[in-house]
Amino acid sequence: MGVVTEFRFDTFPAPETLTYYVAALKWGTAERMMAGFKLVQEFAQDMPKELNMRLFMTPRFINLEGLYYGDKASFKAIFDPLVAKTNATVQLTQQGGWLDQIKHFGGGLSLDQGHPYDFVSFKSVATTSVVLLTDNFAARDVQLGQSLH
Repeated sequence: MGVVTEFRFDTFPAPETLTYYVAALKWGTAERMMAGFKLVQEFAQDMPKELNMRLFMTPRFINLEGLYYGDKASFKAIFDPLVAKTNATVQLTQQGGWLDQIKHFGGGLSLDQGHPYDFVSFKSVATTSVVLLTDNFAARDVQLGQSLH
């Protein structure tokens, strides 16, 4: 076992134009949520590499959020079929440069994060093709509370 004394990243040039987006999903019931989630999974299987997306769920709302490496018009052409299938409402598309998107995802915090950290923790949940939602997954198994709006 050893100690890491140096760490290097192999990066790529920053794209000139990026588009951040938020689309609201109003699924309302566990059954509609399951059907919509399956559509999102199917879309993600063949999603262009220029598009990243997360399904952001809270007890009050469900959003598709992410970043597209390109302009709004190109994003719209790629994303509109998913919007139509899932009955989503695109609430925000914001086009800008690399630094604009870093500022956006920084949530208003200063980009200068040079002070030392005593503790760093990361948590994430990801699915793979092995655990895709299937028709055999019963709606009663989804614990969502009273309703989704």
